[in-house]
Amino acid sequence: MLTFPRLDVHTSLSGGLGIVFAAALLTACSGAAQGGGGQKPPVSSDAQTAATRALETLRKLVTADNARDMGFAEPGEAASATLGTPVRVQMVRLDALRQYQAGSDPASLLTEANRIIYPVMVRDQVKSSVIVEGSGSEWKASSFGGPHLVGQIARYRTDVTGRLNVAADSLTVVHVAALNLYFLGYRVDGRLMLTPLENHPESKLEAGSSMPADQVFVVLAPIARNYNGLPL
Repeated sequence: MLTFPRLDVHTSLSGGLGIVFAAALLTACSGAAQGGGGQKPPVSSDAQTAATRALETLRKLVTADNARDMGFAEPGEAASATLGTPVRVQMVRLDALRQYQAGSDPASLLTEANRIIYPVMVRDQVKSSVIVEGSGSEWKASSFGGPHLVGQIARYRTDVTGRLNVAADSLTVVHVAALNLYFLGYRVDGRLMLTPLENHPESKLEAGSSMPADQVFVVLAPIARNYNGLPL
């Protein structure tokens, strides 16, 4: 079976890098909520407000002991951090990928994850991230950190926008969750394109190498059909 490197190591409000740290996250978030009484992150009316609140929580949580795991050289960096340009996440479901056939519309595999990744910046460098989830007028923080994933997103977003003249705010992160694969998704002359965020030699996918989405899904479909459901 093919194996792929993990990019998405975050501290999550529903379980993450450690029970103690996750509890601290919940305590900080619940302390910010009005009325107390529940260990849930506060709900905001829009994604930007939720991300701003999440950044405040992140600043409080980064210590000398965990700063590097969260993407910072030292806690002072987190204290001065700001939010960068967000990118929304789209999902490719395993059952849909298994059924994909050459010639099908690749865009039909994409579904909105109702999740947005906000890079956390120190000056002009991407250091970490906060992720918010929701829809309509209800948004809340879901996870923090993931410095490698957000670093790859920033690296290849800069490459794609410069090389292909694609607007930065039109890009999405495409997540094939079952196979733990991440891509940047965008359109060139109306055609859906994907850029892998990591090398996958077994499937001939190279980080930073733009490919039409239909070709990517043709490669991944047989892998999906053979996938046994165990965590990668």
